[in-house]
Amino acid sequence: MSPNTGLIDTPHTRRGKTCLHEECRRLRCQLKEYAGKLSEANSKIARLDKSLQQKVGEHTKELQLAHEEVLTLYTLGKKMVSTLNPSEVFGMIVKTVSMLMDAEASSVMLLNDRQSRLIIKSSWGLGPRFENRLRSIKAQKAVLRMLEDRQPCIIPNLREEADLSFRMLSISHKFRSIVMVPIVFNDVVLGAIATYSRRRRIFIEKEIELLQAFASQAAIAVNNARLHENLSLSHYNTINTLSLALEARDPYTRGHAERVTNYSIGLGRALKLDKIYIDILRYAGKIHDIGKIGVSDMILLKPGRLTPSERAQVELHPARGVDMISHLKFLEPGIPVIKHHHERFDGSGYPDALKGDEIPIGARILAIADAFDAMTSERPYRSALAFEEAIDDLRKSAGSQFDPELVGYFLKVLARRLPQ
Repeated sequence: MSPNTGLIDTPHTRRGKTCLHEECRRLRCQLKEYAGKLSEANSKIARLDKSLQQKVGEHTKELQLAHEEVLTLYTLGKKMVSTLNPSEVFGMIVKTVSMLMDAEASSVMLLNDRQSRLIIKSSWGLGPRFENRLRSIKAQKAVLRMLEDRQPCIIPNLREEADLSFRMLSISHKFRSIVMVPIVFNDVVLGAIATYSRRRRIFIEKEIELLQAFASQAAIAVNNARLHENLSLSHYNTINTLSLALEARDPYTRGHAERVTNYSIGLGRALKLDKIYIDILRYAGKIHDIGKIGVSDMILLKPGRLTPSERAQVELHPARGVDMISHLKFLEPGIPVIKHHHERFDGSGYPDALKGDEIPIGARILAIADAFDAMTSERPYRSALAFEEAIDDLRKSAGSQFDPELVGYFLKVLARRLPQ
């Protein structure tokens, strides 16, 4: 009899107990095996989770970098397009592209009108010797070939480059790697942007794409700057033609407009006026007397004193000048300067008897420059005054005819220009 159960211990009961123990062991082994597999599965899940988090982190970082690059390109593009000054545009391009590509130097080159030669418009970190080599015929041909294909030119190691013209750049200036991309606007090749590194570099596709994206934005800014340059040249030619037309009538005033313009610009810069206002002085100075075209030669070239009626005719020339140029939109900002350059600081001038600060500052500047050049130039009715006499007259008329503060600045400008 079994002491624990009170049952008779027979062979049959012993076999049952053995089977039960074996079943328990088997179940324990299975549980242990399942626990091991579960632990292994948990480890795999943990590793996968960690890997997934790492990949998500990497993609998030890539997206952040991509966002920063897009934002940088957008900001730079907006800044470039906002200015029409060619030198500012080109300067911005070379500095920006060096930063984007982590390069030691860069340049922007534009094709000439015949599409036969590249002109370096701006560079950063190159130096004159290198620029001269870039202008060489061999180097020009190599870049022009690249522009024909409209594909980036990537040279990781100049010392191994087959093209001798590029290899020479490495020998003389220690540059190892170059990347050039074309500047294309409306399917027209305008030129190229190039970056130069003094270390051997393997450029990845993303870097080239970034440079190409920047070149696309630069193309818009370059095209706008060139259009502005051409328009400015057209405006200058128009103004110059008007000025020459007046001087052709009166040999005594030949060169007068140019000198008055230079005096006015000098005074404007001494006053630290904005560049826009300096340009207004440049245009207005050249054609300030254009209204005299409507004055008869008998009055304009009269050797003696003018009669009151003749004087009245001459005094109409500022208003006539405004009428003549009023249809030229680009000259609009200069109209008040031209109209009021014969006003007097004490209010006794013409055409509107303005006084003091009522007179536009450009007109007050032009009045001083005009009077000084008239006094120091030969006229049909009198000889030219010596500079010292003209300066003395300016001092005497400060506060009555001229703005006294501006006279002071003008005399300082003259002191720097006149021989001691």
